[in-house]
Amino acid sequence: MARVLMNLSHENELCCTKLGQVPGFLPLCLSSYTFLAPKFAPEDKKFDLYVMMTSLCVNLVERCNSNRRKLIDTTVKVYSEDGESTEYKALDALAMLFTVHEAKARNIDEDLDKDLAFEEPIDEDNNDTDEEVKDDGRLDRAKLNEMSESEMLQAVQNAMSKASAHMEDSVVASYVALLIGCLLQQNEGHVATVRSHLQDGSLSPMIDQLQRFLDFMKIAVSSFDFIRLFFP
Repeated sequence: MARVLMNLSHENELCCTKLGQVPGFLPLCLSSYTFLAPKFAPEDKKFDLYVMMTSLCVNLVERCNSNRRKLIDTTVKVYSEDGESTEYKALDALAMLFTVHEAKARNIDEDLDKDLAFEEPIDEDNNDTDEEVKDDGRLDRAKLNEMSESEMLQAVQNAMSKASAHMEDSVVASYVALLIGCLLQQNEGHVATVRSHLQDGSLSPMIDQLQRFLDFMKIAVSSFDFIRLFFP
């Protein structure tokens, strides 16, 4: 059903307006990934639900300011990771959701930097050749040569698992940031609400996240076009 509504509402202002007039529809769409999915959905389904329902909400408010105002005035339940349910205004809930997923993606990114071994350029002025762990926690390439095959496999599997989790959190954070941006169109007076949940009251983390997502989408589209060129 969510996919059908996504297709119907895509760049269709009339459809979005009509859907927004259905009693309780907008709050239900929002609470589906602030409360229902986090609390009840299986772990392997949560990411898909987050993306689909956030995309649907973006469609509903992108071209319809009446839906934006309705959603901004909406109060929804938020299910936290510690199992508590609390009600918040929509922008507060979304801003908190963004900070959670953006922080997770950033932390995993830092962990990956530590887990992965990188061969650093040889410093000609430094003849020290010991093979200890680097100051930043990363292993020298020589350390990899000392690892057994099973240890190497485990290291790669851990890195792949973290990379997958990083991508999911990064994508969710990007879609939430996109929804917040759409809601703030013609409603700039609510920017302070969003800022209050961001580090130093700056929108920079949100802007940076969206820029990375845009760059990723450009690469994805270019790769798809390249494949179609050779495999029409």
